[in-house]
Amino acid sequence: MRIWHLSTGALHTAHTSPGESVRSVAFAPDGSTLAVVDIETGGDQVTLLDTTTGRTQRTIKPSRPSTLSLAFSPNGHTLATASSSGVVNTWDRRTGRLQDSFSASGEVASLAFSPDGRTLAAGSVRGVQLWDLATSQTRITLPTGKLAPVAFSPDGRTLATSTSSSVGLWNVDLPDPSRAIRNICEAVDASLTPLEQSRYLHGQSAETGCQPAAP
Repeated sequence: MRIWHLSTGALHTAHTSPGESVRSVAFAPDGSTLAVVDIETGGDQVTLLDTTTGRTQRTIKPSRPSTLSLAFSPNGHTLATASSSGVVNTWDRRTGRLQDSFSASGEVASLAFSPDGRTLAAGSVRGVQLWDLATSQTRITLPTGKLAPVAFSPDGRTLATSTSSSVGLWNVDLPDPSRAIRNICEAVDASLTPLEQSRYLHGQSAETGCQPAAP
């Protein structure tokens, strides 16, 4: 893996994989870190490199083999990895610790964070799934039918997917779950039962402004 100065064409930094080869790379938004997937016999390793010095900042060892895709969150604090087994993990870039894990029930080959960092899109064999990172819940699944590369528009309201020779544009301007529930509660001026609170709020009643009904 090599990093080049675009203005001069000179080689800036070189990284030699400790394994067989390099599968994928992704820059952090600020350009200071490059994530590199090194293919190793015992499973892939993600190496985070300092782009100025070329030194290793830390390494991440996903529990699943074949890491196919990488994506940094807009603020650069979170790194998402996706595997051929359908597991999507999010990691703390600064510590290398696992933050969350999702299952797409099929190979995932493309990842993209929404511009606000609240949603993660994953293109899998079952379509494109959008996860709410605050609640770890699936927001919606788009029936693309194939492994589709994904990309958000700058305003986060549209998701582009590509399948074979066509490109699809999807309206993904979904309401924030907490805001939507708060608006509904204010409109109907009603309380939620304990069952409704558990089903819809996942213990977030204090944040949404909806109070559970008295038993």
